[in-house]
Amino acid sequence: MAGGRKKEISPELKEKIAKAESGLATLAQIVGGDFGMKVTFGEPGGGSFYNPATVEITLDPEILAEGKDWRAEFVAGHEGGHRAITRSL
Repeated sequence: MAGGRKKEISPELKEKIAKAESGLATLAQIVGGDFGMKVTFGEPGGGSFYNPATVEITLDPEILAEGKDWRAEFVAGHEGGHRAITRSL
């Protein structure tokens, strides 16, 4: 973030996160084959990624801001796929 400032999360986006968090986490865990894996939302604009060192997925809240539910599901599944592939290396 420019100048070290964090983007604010709007109340509407906070509500979307609360509604989607459990379902997206479950989807990522199913695809990744790891129901113990932590899946959380990070900073807006921070990107979505799998961290193999901590075995955690961080989702960018902006995937929900666009109003396309399929995109959030796709990203959660995609990052879960990284877990499935990485563990086998």
